[in-house]
Amino acid sequence: MRTKPFALLRTKLHQPRLSPDLVPRPHLIEYLNHNPHRPLTLIVAPAGFGKTTLAVEWLQSRTQPVAWLSLDQGDDELRHFLRYVLAALQTIFPDSMSDSLSLLQGLELPPVDYLRTIFINELAAAAQNFTLVLDDLYLVQTPSIYQFLEKVIDYLPEQAHLVLISRLDPPLPLARLRARGQMTDVRTGDLRFRPTEIAAFLEQTVGRERLPAEGIAAVVEQTEGWAAGVRLASLSLRRPSPPTGAMRADQYAMSYLLDEVLLQQPAPIRAFLLQTAILDRFCKSLCEVILHRNAAEQGSGDPHTPTSSQAIIAYLDQANLFVVPLDDEQQWYRYHHLFQESLKHRLQAEYSPTDIAALHRRASHWLAEQGYIEEAIDHALAAGETEQAARLVEQHRHTLLNYEEMATLSRWLAKLPEALLEQRPALLLARIWVTKLRYGAPAIIDLIAPVEALLQAQPQTVEHEPLWGELYTLQSESSYFQSDGQQSIRLGRQALDLLPPHQAFIRGTAMMFWAGGHRLVGQGDVAEQLLTEVLQQAPQQQPPVYTLRLYTALNTFYLIRANFHRLIQTATQQIKLAEKAKLVTQVSWANHYCGHAHYELNKLTAAAHYYLALAQHPFRVIHTGFNVAPYTLALTYQAQGYPDRATQSFDRLADMIPHQPLTLLAERLQVRLALLRGDAAAARQIALPLTFDPEREELMNSIDSPGRILAKLWLAQRTEASLRKAADLLEQLLELAEAQHNIWRKIEILAMQALVRDAQGERDKALETLTEAVTLARPGGVIRTFVDLGPHLVPLIVALAERGVAPNYSKQLVDVFETVPVGVAPPLPHRGNGVKVSPPGPPQGGE
Repeated sequence: MRTKPFALLRTKLHQPRLSPDLVPRPHLIEYLNHNPHRPLTLIVAPAGFGKTTLAVEWLQSRTQPVAWLSLDQGDDELRHFLRYVLAALQTIFPDSMSDSLSLLQGLELPPVDYLRTIFINELAAAAQNFTLVLDDLYLVQTPSIYQFLEKVIDYLPEQAHLVLISRLDPPLPLARLRARGQMTDVRTGDLRFRPTEIAAFLEQTVGRERLPAEGIAAVVEQTEGWAAGVRLASLSLRRPSPPTGAMRADQYAMSYLLDEVLLQQPAPIRAFLLQTAILDRFCKSLCEVILHRNAAEQGSGDPHTPTSSQAIIAYLDQANLFVVPLDDEQQWYRYHHLFQESLKHRLQAEYSPTDIAALHRRASHWLAEQGYIEEAIDHALAAGETEQAARLVEQHRHTLLNYEEMATLSRWLAKLPEALLEQRPALLLARIWVTKLRYGAPAIIDLIAPVEALLQAQPQTVEHEPLWGELYTLQSESSYFQSDGQQSIRLGRQALDLLPPHQAFIRGTAMMFWAGGHRLVGQGDVAEQLLTEVLQQAPQQQPPVYTLRLYTALNTFYLIRANFHRLIQTATQQIKLAEKAKLVTQVSWANHYCGHAHYELNKLTAAAHYYLALAQHPFRVIHTGFNVAPYTLALTYQAQGYPDRATQSFDRLADMIPHQPLTLLAERLQVRLALLRGDAAAARQIALPLTFDPEREELMNSIDSPGRILAKLWLAQRTEASLRKAADLLEQLLELAEAQHNIWRKIEILAMQALVRDAQGERDKALETLTEAVTLARPGGVIRTFVDLGPHLVPLIVALAERGVAPNYSKQLVDVFETVPVGVAPPLPHRGNGVKVSPPGPPQGGE
C-alpha cells in the first residue's frame, strides 16, 4: 500500500464511549458545570479513579462540540504534540487551523510565543463554543509543550474550553490559575466512589442476590472508593467462589490485578492478554499476527471459551475487562493504561526476552504492511531489529521527501543508532537532505565524501544505482553553487539517468541543477527550453513536488535573467499548484519570486502582498538562512514611503530568530535603509563589520550581498577615496556577475559603475556604461534596481533619452523617480538642459 507521509492515528482522536454499567455521578457533573466560563478544567488523580469516564459523562451532558485527543508517549515532542492537537480540532472544525498546521512543516519550529499567537488567533475564529480535551497528559513531559499550554490558557478565546486529564499535576502555574478563577479542578478525593455509588455499581454488575451487606461494606472499606478496585471486586465477586482476602486500595495493586483477573482467565484469553500487551492499540488482524496461531489452534479447547482474536476482543469488551474502544466501528481498541502496565510486568516475568522480541517483530511487519511506518519502526527497535528499522526508514524516506515531511524524516533518523547511520549510505543521504534543507547547500559539502566512500566500497549493482543518482544530484547542486556549470551539467545528467521516477523530489532537484548548469555556462536559452519542455511533459501521476521544483528552477532562471513579466506568470502557476498540493514550502518559494518580480516592476502593492504572505508565516520556508521576507518587505515599505513600517519589519527580522545568518541580514538591512534615507554616515557606522570575499559573494541570492552593500555605501560617500574603492569593487563584482551570467545583478552593477564614473567627471564613460545596463534591463521592465540607487541617476537617464537610447523606457524610469515619497530620499537634482525635476509627490497607491 502507499505510505502516507505522516500517518495520523485517527483512533487517538476518538472520544471514549461510556460503559453500559456506568454509575451516574450527578454531583460531580453539577460541580463541573458550576463555573462554565473558566477556561480550564483539570482532572488529576492516580490511575483507575475514573478520570476519563467522568470527563466523557460531563461532556456528553453538554451541547457543544468536543475535540478529543488521547495522548501517548510518542507525543512527547512539541511538533508531534501539536500535529495531533490540530488534527483533533479539525474533527469539529474541518477547515480550521491551516496556518498553525503549515508552521509544523518546516524543519525548525517557530518560537513558542509565535506558535501560540497563530494558534490562538485561529481558535478565536471558531464560530461556536467548543471543548478541547487532552487525556493522559502525564505521558508528555517536554517543557516546551507546557510552555505552549501555559500561554494558550492565558489567552484562550472565550468560545474555547480546555480540559486536561492527568495522573500528575502538570507543570503549569496552577496556584495562579486557581487564584484568578481561571481553573476548575477535580482531585482524587472528589473522584472516590461514595458507598452508595459502590453499592449501586455492585448491584448492577454482580446482582443483589449475590451481595450480602457485609460484602458491599468490605468492598467499600478495601477499595476506599478506587474505581478500578471496585470494578475488579465486581469481576471477582462474579466467580462461583469469591475470594475472602483483603485487597489493596491503590494504583499499585498489581498482585490483585493479576491474581484475581488475569490468572483466572482461560488459557487462550490469558495468552491473548499477555502477548498483546506490547501494543498501544490493537485490532483483530494485528492480534492474529501477534499470536501467530492457525485456524486449527483457534478452534481447539473448551468450546465455550473464545479463541479467535475477534471473539476474544468481543469478550473483553462485553466483560468490561479494561479495554477501551477507539472508534465507532469497534475495530480498534486499547487497554486501560493501568491494566496494560500490569500485563507488561507479567509478560516480562513469564516470557523470555527472545519471545517478547518475536512479538515486537511480528507487530512491526504487520504495521509496516499496513502503512503505519513509525509504529513499525518503534516495534522493530523494541525487538532489537535495528537493521529492520533502518530498512523501513530507507524504504519510505522518499515518500517523506516527496511530501516535504522533513521533520518526520529527521525524527525517524534520530531513532536509529548513530553507528548504524554511519554504515548505511541511504541513511546518510537522508540526513544530508535534512541538513541541506535546514541550513542550506554550503552545510553539506563535508557530508558528501563519506557517502561516496561507502558507495565505492560496495558492489556496483543495479540496486545501488539510485543511491549513486542521489549522490550525483547533491554533487551537481554543490557544483552549481561553486559556479562550476560544466560539472553541474555532467553530474545532473548522470543523476537523471540513474534516478527512478518515484524519487520525485530528488529527480526534480537533479533537473534544477542540470538546467542551472547550462545557464552558468552561457546556455540560458537551452536551460529555458529544457525546463519548459520537461514541465509540459511531466507525467500527471508524478508527485507534484517534481513539477514544483521545476517551476522553482524556471523561476530562478527568469529572476537571474531579469525577465520579470515571465517570472510572474510561472510563479503564479507555481502558487496554484503548490496550494492545491498543500506543499507550503513550495508556496513560500513562489511567493518569494512573485514578490521580487512585482517589486522590480514597481508594482509595490502587489509586492507587499507577496512579501507579507511570507513575513506573516516566516517559518514555512526551507531553511533559516533563506528566511528574508522581513528584509524584502522592509525595502518595499521604504519604497512606498512608509519608513516606520520598514523599521518595524527590520525589528521583526532582528528579533525573529537568534541565528547568525539572520543577524547578518539585519545588519545589511540597516545599511540599506540608511542609504535609501540618505544617511550615509549612519550607514557607514553600521557597515563596519561588512567585508567583501569574492569566494563567498552571494550574487545569486535575492538579497543584498556584502560586496554590493559596500559598493553602494562607498558610492554614497562620494569622496575621491570612496569612489576609487567603489570602482575597484564594482570591477570585481561585474566579473563575477558575467561569469555567472547573472543579468539581474549585472544591470545593477553597471548602473553603479555609471554613477561612479559620472561622479569622477567621466560623463561619456558613465553614459556608455549606463546604456549597456538599460539595454539589458528594458526587455524585462526593470525599474526598482535603478530607482533604489538614488536620484543621481536621473541626469544620466535623461541624457540617454536625449541621445535616443530607449527613450520611452527612460521616460518611464524618470517618471518613477519623480514619485519617490518625501523623506525617503534626498531632494532630486536638476535634469540636464535646464529641465527641472518636479518635487517628489505622495505615495501613489504603492504602484
